[in-house]
Amino acid sequence: MAMDNFWKWLKQANARAVFFCLLVALAGVTAWWAWKLMTPIQATPPIAPGISQEQARPGLGILAYLQIQQAAGTNRAATLFFPPGALIRTPPPPTPPKPVPPTPPTAQTPSKPPVKPVPVKATVTLTYRGRVIRGDGVPLALIADSKGLKPVFYEAGTNLFGLKITSIEEETLGVNLADQSSTTLERGIPQTFPESKHAD
Repeated sequence: MAMDNFWKWLKQANARAVFFCLLVALAGVTAWWAWKLMTPIQATPPIAPGISQEQARPGLGILAYLQIQQAAGTNRAATLFFPPGALIRTPPPPTPPKPVPPTPPTAQTPSKPPVKPVPVKATVTLTYRGRVIRGDGVPLALIADSKGLKPVFYEAGTNLFGLKITSIEEETLGVNLADQSSTTLERGIPQTFPESKHAD
């Protein structure tokens, strides 16, 4: 009978009104389920020794909850994160950094005096090219030196770059050095001597 009346009402009812009613009902059911899923589950407090299961069962009010806590000997409520008996360990304090000892100053090594460059003595290279006899019968030596551009004729007794010409022969030329020693230049063979201002 009830179903017949419902179907008659449903046939006469407006389809839009029925749709909105069902939509409101669905929203209400969805909100109720969401609230139920998001509500945290309360942990059951531990049962103290000497208390029966009936006495430990919570009643319908805050007085029953307080009685259970008083019988258990503690007023600390159990939580989901720290159950009873759990120890919360605190981290140890940070260790202070060790002091760094100062670095002793390094002994400075005495600086060496600058080395003075050794002066290089100038040298000259002489090459005896041969001799000629002048019109008055005086022999002349043809000598090429590293300082000049072309050979020059010199007679005996001439000072040439600190060297003194002593004798002029066909194949040899005798000279005295600045230290009073004597040497001989062979024709066509160059020889190097230290350069000085004059020779005695």
